[in-house]
Amino acid sequence: MDEDRVAFAVKLTNQADRAATARVRVRCSTHGRRPSTRARSTEPAARRRPPGRTVITDPARCSLPREPVPYAYQGVGRVVPADANAGAYELSPTAHVYPDRTLWKPDLL
Repeated sequence: MDEDRVAFAVKLTNQADRAATARVRVRCSTHGRRPSTRARSTEPAARRRPPGRTVITDPARCSLPREPVPYAYQGVGRVVPADANAGAYELSPTAHVYPDRTLWKPDLL
């Protein structure tokens, strides 16, 4: 998060004992007084990930403008095997962004 944008990324670790090929998708949205807006990012192609390797998607590829009034932002990351149409997903904690502070739900501390 910076002064004018809120961004999300996916951190993916291949915990298998062999390389795996997958596509990663990131989506983020706001929830507030106006209809939700969404930003989405998909890796351009499936990537091969060696065993034990961790990769993080570029947060700049999935960001939204920060609102001047309180809003809630949340991200979802999806990992889809290269030869499949569906895969696993995880929701991020929700960032409740106020002009002077950010509260995370559930609390990360």
